[in-house]
Amino acid sequence: MPIIMCSKPSPIIFAILLLSLLCNGASTVAGCVESERNALVDFKRGLLDHTGRLSSWTGSDCCNWRGVACSNRTGHVVRLDLRNPHPFSSDSDDQPYNEWSMGGELRPSLLGLKKLRFLDLSMNYFGGRPIPEFVGSIRNLRYLNLSRSGLGGLVPRQIGNLSSLQYLDLHNDPFYRSSGRVPGLSIDDPLWISGLSSLRHLDMGNVTFRDTSSLVESLNMLPHIVELRLSLCAIQSIPLSLPHVNFTRLSTLDLSYNRIDTPTIPSWLFNVSSLVHLDLTGNDFRGSIPAEIEKLSSLEVLELSGNNLQGVIPKEVGNICNLHTLRLGDMNISRSLPELGDVFSGCIKTSLENLYLFRTGLTSYLPDWLGELTSLKKTLSRQ
Repeated sequence: MPIIMCSKPSPIIFAILLLSLLCNGASTVAGCVESERNALVDFKRGLLDHTGRLSSWTGSDCCNWRGVACSNRTGHVVRLDLRNPHPFSSDSDDQPYNEWSMGGELRPSLLGLKKLRFLDLSMNYFGGRPIPEFVGSIRNLRYLNLSRSGLGGLVPRQIGNLSSLQYLDLHNDPFYRSSGRVPGLSIDDPLWISGLSSLRHLDMGNVTFRDTSSLVESLNMLPHIVELRLSLCAIQSIPLSLPHVNFTRLSTLDLSYNRIDTPTIPSWLFNVSSLVHLDLTGNDFRGSIPAEIEKLSSLEVLELSGNNLQGVIPKEVGNICNLHTLRLGDMNISRSLPELGDVFSGCIKTSLENLYLFRTGLTSYLPDWLGELTSLKKTLSRQ
């Protein structure tokens, strides 16, 4: 009968097996961290949940609760998404929005979520309560969305402590402001914004800036900013020049409907060569459209309607080869339509898809050069 010898495993193989077991064990967590479960339970107690959206918030494993996501490796809560699944729309029935909106109190027990990176409370209705100062102490946040949530009062400057934040949306719904249901959000001194050194997306639409003297300078200290939306913010002036332009990655800039009153479009804007979408609609920029606009070679959408700009459209506009949408309505353009042929004779004639020239004072018949805009899908030039 043969004898089977069982050799002793080598120390190296044993170490590899042990390390594998440890790694596999570390990647699987039985449930969420108990202290964080308790923090969520307390946070829920402060909320008004009319439709039972948080009815799943029972049991020991909070990682399985609706709107909660945990790290597979550590079990810590990293994501809390409580946005309203039925966003408000002034154009449709708002009953689903009202029924599914959560309200109540935002309790500081959220601070118990030590590794929270994502927080979305948008499209709810918190009845004009202020944004709590403690939000600025959730230091690991990368994403914060409190837009259209019925919050009011001063935006706490403590939010400027969130140096890891990459996405901030505080867009205030104009419906709330016009109806008087809640006071609007406002910012007394924007200097704290410069502390958001990792920020890439900022939307403060319809948030009133009480003091704008340091606004552009503060924004210019955000080296990673890609999208900047400041529509309807009561901004009345911005500097005509900057000693240094730090917007090296800025792709979208929306300053529409602010009544910014300057003798010309500020020159520093033409040094933001990364711009793809520039919206200056509804302000009080004066003078003529500068020829330097040609420097914005990446521009795809240019919106200048509703300003006090006058004179001719510079032919340099026709050299912006990626431009597909051009809005120049409500301006006093001192040329007839046929005379604009030299503007649209450059590379723009193959890229332009949408052209808006309504209420510009342009006269005469539709010119032949319109037929040379080979990509044109929509043109509007009613006077």
